[in-house]
Amino acid sequence: MLEKLKKEVYEANLNLVKYNLIDLTWGNVSGIDRNSGLVVIKPSGVDYAKLKVQDLVVVDLYTGKIVEGNLNPSSDLPTHLELYKSFPDIGGVTHTHSKYATSFAQAKKMIPAFGTTHADHFYGEIPCTRPLTIEEINTDYERNTGLVIKETFSSIDYNAIPSVLVASHGVFSWGKNALKSVENALVAERCAEMAYLTMALGNIETVSQSLLDKHYFRKHGKNAYYGQKESSYNDKVASITENVKVCDCGRVHTVTLKKFLMEKNALSRIGEVVNFLGDYKNVVMVCDENTYRVAGCTVENFVKLKQKIVLDPNGLHADENSVYLVEELLDSSCDLLLAVGSGTIHDITRYVAYEKGLQFVSVPTAPSVDGYVSSVCAMTWKGVKRTLTAISPLALVADSDVITGAPLKMISSGIGDMLGKYTALFDWKISSILTGEYYCDYVASLMQSALEQVVSNIEKIKTRDIHAIESLTYGLVLSGLVMQMTGNSRPASGAEHHISHLIEMGIVSKNNTALHGEKVGVATVLVLKKYHQATKHHLTESDIIDYDYNYNGFIKEKFSSLSDEIIKENNPDPLKKVSVSALLEKWEDICAYAKVFLPSENFVKDILDDLDA
Repeated sequence: MLEKLKKEVYEANLNLVKYNLIDLTWGNVSGIDRNSGLVVIKPSGVDYAKLKVQDLVVVDLYTGKIVEGNLNPSSDLPTHLELYKSFPDIGGVTHTHSKYATSFAQAKKMIPAFGTTHADHFYGEIPCTRPLTIEEINTDYERNTGLVIKETFSSIDYNAIPSVLVASHGVFSWGKNALKSVENALVAERCAEMAYLTMALGNIETVSQSLLDKHYFRKHGKNAYYGQKESSYNDKVASITENVKVCDCGRVHTVTLKKFLMEKNALSRIGEVVNFLGDYKNVVMVCDENTYRVAGCTVENFVKLKQKIVLDPNGLHADENSVYLVEELLDSSCDLLLAVGSGTIHDITRYVAYEKGLQFVSVPTAPSVDGYVSSVCAMTWKGVKRTLTAISPLALVADSDVITGAPLKMISSGIGDMLGKYTALFDWKISSILTGEYYCDYVASLMQSALEQVVSNIEKIKTRDIHAIESLTYGLVLSGLVMQMTGNSRPASGAEHHISHLIEMGIVSKNNTALHGEKVGVATVLVLKKYHQATKHHLTESDIIDYDYNYNGFIKEKFSSLSDEIIKENNPDPLKKVSVSALLEKWEDICAYAKVFLPSENFVKDILDDLDA
């Protein structure tokens, strides 16, 4: 369980010795897996020279109960847990009693920012908490230590000051992971030592605000320029689309996307992108009245259009009626389509392009769905939600200002669609375990990494932070790319999408106005609840109900006029591939994977509730 995290936490604990931050067993490091809500921490009182990876203890973030391990966790565990609950961006916590920083803590004094070494890492003084009261000491001492740290940072950015002194006690530091938290503990100790020596020389004047700003922000924030620049999302997509090679899974993953551009004022480069793709003379833009207003009117200033088809957004759906309407209006000389809008506009345009033998360019106006670069489209065809073969775009142009300004409801929909990757990836893995279905670790890791990035940026997305919105858009685009790479929707769509599609067919509830991603998000909560209920139990043969292959009668009874299309869509029956023997043999593996990979349903529900989604 959590083997990668355990190794990281183990290495981080040994670094305390390496960096001379501890004596004896005076310290500990932990790390958290946010997806599962599990924390890995050093056991209490174990000599570092004898510490082994298998000695580390896995505990539940919310209950504090041991999930795995034979030793008692560090006595400081409740403090670590409170920090993880209070500071959602952190991934690791370090506690030390290092000499100089602890001296400041014992003196109940903050560590002043005297120079640029301090300013490179901390945006201001390292604070010291107030002393705990007698009652706080005598009741839940370790937990109250975490709470007094939280109180101290009520008006301080914990990302900008990743360390604190606890009055009369010691130092707690944190970071994006366990190793980074130790690094921050080391810097705090060195800054404390230099501050002590500076004060001993008689200086009490702290660094100027302008110098503090210069040194901190050249290393941190969106305008940082120190070190090597992190790859942009444009670069990341290019590395996937251009580096085609044989994967470890044995396949060659190819995608049709030739250009991905996401930046501020990207719409002003739409003509440049069209020229890059080829010599297209008769470009037609498809949009609706809303998306024309926010983006289409700008697009037509930068690319010569043969025609623009502006649809009425009221009652507009991705169905055969909308397809027929666009095909009827489409100029016969069209050689390239531009889809300017969100999911509905894209599905209509990509299907028309497929039927007419045309190519198209994606211009999303909101980070609301995961199908922008997909080669299939989810259409309601003759009343039934179906995944139909279509084509993927040659290019995608996302203007960061446009997508950041999208309605919050649409942004929330995109988050819901991304949260569905938890159960989609789980379904894919379990099917591989049970039936031998093709599965690719590389593709799955791409999708999981993007999912984790979106989840870590939720708070910033809510405030419309442009970089966080770009991370959401990248995740949604990547969903379409991984579907291209595998040739199906497996890495991005599972049980949660089946439920969403059932709702969209109007069978569960009529006239449901929720967006697709909102339905996916709610469905993910339902699926997670069922999966956790199921995987908590030991499975025996008597628990398994024989699967009735002849379900046509049930479907005809419940779905009446839609039944023929539904039966056709689900033929051949995928459940016939699952055998009782395989289920019994692999059940423990499935349960173990669920415990590590799947978050609790409340974790996802809390995110959706916070978004009013």
